[in-house]
Amino acid sequence: MKNKLRVIFGYLFSFLSTVLLVVICLLLIFKYTIFQKSYLDNILSKNNYYSSVYNDILDDMQDYMVSSGLPDEILDGVITEREVKKDINTFVKNIYLGKKTTLDTSYIKQRLTNKIDEYLKSNNVEVTNDTDLESFENEMIKIYTNQVCLYKTIDSFVGMVSKANNILNKAILIVGITLFISIIITILLCKVKYVNSILIAVGIILMFIRFLIYEKIDVENILIISDNFSKILKSILIKIGNVILNYSIVFIIAGLFVTIIVYFYCKRKNNAWKKKCKHI
Repeated sequence: MKNKLRVIFGYLFSFLSTVLLVVICLLLIFKYTIFQKSYLDNILSKNNYYSSVYNDILDDMQDYMVSSGLPDEILDGVITEREVKKDINTFVKNIYLGKKTTLDTSYIKQRLTNKIDEYLKSNNVEVTNDTDLESFENEMIKIYTNQVCLYKTIDSFVGMVSKANNILNKAILIVGITLFISIIITILLCKVKYVNSILIAVGIILMFIRFLIYEKIDVENILIISDNFSKILKSILIKIGNVILNYSIVFIIAGLFVTIIVYFYCKRKNNAWKKKCKHI
């Protein structure tokens, strides 16, 4: 009866250890990917996000200027890629801080005003409606802020990011402690009998989760908010999928390694016992 209870509790705690190990792996993956600003900065840089947004801003501004009759040369020097990068970094930083971003675009508007004034003076053109000119400049600024701040679609979620990060840290701590206790109890009840099964099971579950991500989400054709944002999201999902796959392979190999060690250990122990019996 005592041995049966030991086996039952051994199964229960090994199952619990498997689940907790999967959970903490996923939590750590999220912690050091999307919830890490430096990770996102690296993704943005590697995917040329800053230059892509800069080019899209210029394209959108040029398209809007078609009906105004003003030449594209008006935009020369109005914005720079360096300033776009700085404002995007401010936007990203504020997301992790849980703050909405309000960009200082006064310098852009001033440059645009100066450029338009220079053009009008050099071509002896008078502005009859200052309101239209003001509206034109404001629309150009709106194009800039929309591209940099993703059309303010993230604003309603920025508060959740810092809260989620705090919850994530607490969850890692709680799950980590619980996992440690569960593994200790499992080893005490079964020694290393189920350790290999736990490791292999974790690897298989992680591989299955990775399969579900790519089965349910069409990563290659994902399109949200803008092309540039979609490209970054695609890159993040692919990288997370690869990390999960690497984790699963490591756990399966570790489980097989432990299985081999346990097998040879038990075989050696059985041989030693047989030799001992022969001498009796």
